[in-house]
Amino acid sequence: MRPLRPARLALTLFLVAAFSAVALVAQAAPGDLDTTFSGDGMRTLSFGPGADSGREILALAGGKLLVAGQAQVGGTTRFGLARLRANGALDTTFGGGDGRVVGPAGAAWGLVVNSAGAIVVAGQADPGLVAVARYTAAGAVDTTFGGGDGLALTGFGAGTTSIAYDVILVGGGKILVTGEVWNGVDYDLLLARYLASGALDTTFGGGDGKVVVDFAGGDDGGFDLLLLPNGKFLVAGWAGVGGQTDPAVYRFTAAGALDTTFGGGDGVARVNFSNGSDGGGRWCGCPTGGWCSPGTPGSVATTTSSWRASPRRASWTPPSVVETARRSSTSPGTTSPATWP
Repeated sequence: MRPLRPARLALTLFLVAAFSAVALVAQAAPGDLDTTFSGDGMRTLSFGPGADSGREILALAGGKLLVAGQAQVGGTTRFGLARLRANGALDTTFGGGDGRVVGPAGAAWGLVVNSAGAIVVAGQADPGLVAVARYTAAGAVDTTFGGGDGLALTGFGAGTTSIAYDVILVGGGKILVTGEVWNGVDYDLLLARYLASGALDTTFGGGDGKVVVDFAGGDDGGFDLLLLPNGKFLVAGWAGVGGQTDPAVYRFTAAGALDTTFGGGDGVARVNFSNGSDGGGRWCGCPTGGWCSPGTPGSVATTTSSWRASPRRASWTPPSVVETARRSSTSPGTTSPATWP
């Protein structure tokens, strides 16, 4: 497994469950830690004596929280899942009775739950393969997925190292992931789409269920996915041009081709915040409509287009823990536009 690049992926060791849909503490100001959660607004989890980290969090029914990341167990880094009750206590109805699940060797980055409660996790498995794992709502391995072990592994060619950073569900229960692949020279954006069974969807991409995008010979990658109502989808990430890396939004058709009606006619919209390298990040709703793509720019700036970028802050916890904090909020909600071009 290749080393991670902290400047780009700074949320490795700290998860903030901001804008939580729970009752606010009386007289709590927006942004204050919610003391109804674990007593002080924070919950520290440990899978063992090694270095653990949380990378994705979802709010579930009843105020429960599902966290995915990596757990170091017996000297091996593995997928890690934990489910918390609304008060921050581990949910003992999940996993082996302690609220935790330890998965295959590797690291989890993306997380999604389907309408039946099944959990889909995406990331990287040794030795540098895209990994998608599926679990039941109770945290058991879903043996109907993949090769009977609940796991689908995908490579992108000899000598490559690949990782998935995000996962979403698309029509018919299909699973779509994005991330990056190291080809021995630079990083390229990757996509892979799977059937509900875990097999690659051969109607996507070039007939093998996979797509690789090399924008201009530099480092490219995808960090977050957004499905549009018309079946097209956006990828928030980065694109390398002329020796520097900039935040980028890619738009693809439902079949996995770059949408040439978007951006500069190549399906890509790029923003150069500074003369240095910047990074792309996650999607979030903007109070004024449209969508934001938080990133890691070299200087603080925003654009005036329908998506806007802002800096992402790095926060780190001590080794061996996954730390989850919940904060009070009165921020207005947003909705996606009803139609997209």
